[in-house]
Amino acid sequence: MTVRIGRTPQSEALMANLLKPNAQLIPGYRLIRHIGRGGFGEVWEAEAPGGLSKAIKVAPVESSREPLNVRELDGLRKVRALRHPFLLSIERFEVIDDAFLVIVMELADKSLDERFAECRKQNKRGIPRDELLRYLVEAAEVLDVMNKEHGLQHLDVKPGNLLLSSGHVKVADFGLVQPGNTQMSVSGMAISPPYAPPELFDGQVEDTADQYSLAVMYQELLTGERPFEAPDVRQLIYLHLTGKPNLAPLPASDRSIVARAIQRDPSHRYPSCRAFARALLEATGLGTSMMMTPAPYDVDDPVAPVEPAKAHFVRHREERAESNGQKDTIRIPRALPKAPTETLSGVSVTEERVKATFLAFLPLEIYAHKLRGFMDALGAELINCQSERTVLRLRGQSKRWFHLRSKGLLLEITTSNISPHSGVRVVETIVRGGGLPGEELTRRGMLLIRCLKSFLMASDDPKQRLQKSNEQLREEILG
Repeated sequence: MTVRIGRTPQSEALMANLLKPNAQLIPGYRLIRHIGRGGFGEVWEAEAPGGLSKAIKVAPVESSREPLNVRELDGLRKVRALRHPFLLSIERFEVIDDAFLVIVMELADKSLDERFAECRKQNKRGIPRDELLRYLVEAAEVLDVMNKEHGLQHLDVKPGNLLLSSGHVKVADFGLVQPGNTQMSVSGMAISPPYAPPELFDGQVEDTADQYSLAVMYQELLTGERPFEAPDVRQLIYLHLTGKPNLAPLPASDRSIVARAIQRDPSHRYPSCRAFARALLEATGLGTSMMMTPAPYDVDDPVAPVEPAKAHFVRHREERAESNGQKDTIRIPRALPKAPTETLSGVSVTEERVKATFLAFLPLEIYAHKLRGFMDALGAELINCQSERTVLRLRGQSKRWFHLRSKGLLLEITTSNISPHSGVRVVETIVRGGGLPGEELTRRGMLLIRCLKSFLMASDDPKQRLQKSNEQLREEILG
C-alpha cells in the first residue's frame, strides 16, 4: 500500500470530528489547543507522557493501489535521523488507520510569520534588520547542513516554516524534503508559489533551491514586500519564470545580493545559503560571524593558494601599532579552508602572544557544548572560570572569562555582548606560550585559534571539517 498526503473535502470532515481538545490520536499524547494549519494539515499543542509539551501535526493521507509518490514519508524518515540546534526535531510519526499521518515534534514559541505580524503592529515595515539577519544566519546554517552533508533540499522555506524557540530559529515542516539535483513531479505538491524557485515548477530540484526561497523570504520579512507580487497564482508563477523582480524596497546595499540569490539560472546563485547570508552580513558593516566560517562548499571564485601560515591573520608588533596604528594585512584567498574573516581588532602577533577578536551568533548552550568538545579533543584543562558553571551565561554588557592550559600553551577567552539586545557577542582570544620561541608560538597559536573557531561552528561534526584527527591536532599545536 502507498500513501499520499493531501487534503480533500472528505478528509477535512473527518479531521473536524477527530481533532478536539483532550483527544488522543497516539496513546499518551493529549491534544490541548489548536495552533495553526498549513498545506498538509493542522498543528496542535499536546501534553506528552510526563507532562511535557509537544507539537502534533495531523495530515490526512489517501490509500491507493496505484504507485503514488511517497516523498513525504521518505523525507520524514531522513529528517528524523538528523540532529542540529536549528532543526525542529521530529520525535516520532505514525500513519493511523491508513487515514492520518501524525507527527510528534518539539514545541516552538512562534513562527517568523507571527514575529513579522508583531513588528507590523508596532508600525515597523518588518523585522529589524539585525534581528532578521541573525535568524537568516541560523536558517542558512541548517539548510546547508541538510543539503551539503545529507543531500536534502527543504523545498518549502517560508516564514511559517521557520519557527522561533528561545529566540533562535528552528527550521520545520519537512513535507517536501527531496534529494538535490533530481527530477520530480509537482502534481499534488503543496508548494508555496510566492517562495518557490522557478525550476521547481519544471520539476527540477537544484542545490540552490532553498537559497532562492530564503532570499524571497528575507525581502518580505524586512520590507513587507516580496520581489514578485501578483493577484493570482498563475500570474505569480509566470513572474517567477519570466518577470523582473522588484528589489526597490530593499536597502541599496542588499539589492545586488538578493538579485543574485534569486537568479533564474540556479548556477548563477551563491554556492550555498551560508554564502548568501554572509554577503548580507558584510553589507551591514557588522562583518562575518564565527558561525559563518566559510565551509568548503561556500567557495565561490577559486584563486591560487598562498602560504597557510600567513593566509588567515593580520600581523604586527605592539610597539609599531602604538607608533603609527598601521597593520601589515595579508589578503585571505577564497580557495583555502579558512578561519573567519577577521573583524574588529583582528589578529595580532607579538613575541609573547597571539591575539584574535571575532563575532559570534552561536547560542549560549551550543557554545558551551562546542567548547567542551574542544577541550576534550585537545586534552585541555580548565584552570580558572569566573561563573557558576560556564562563561556563557551572559546578560547585557556583562563579561566573563576563563583560561585553558595545555602543555605550556595558555588560551584566554573573553566574551561580551556587543549591545544589550543585538544577540551578537564579541569573542577575544589570547594565546600565550610559556617561553616558546616567537615563530613557534605564532605557528601553534594560529593553529590553536583556527581549531577553536572550527569547533565553535554550528555543525554536527566540526572536527570532521578540520580533516585532521585529534592526535594530529595535538601533535601540531602542542608539539
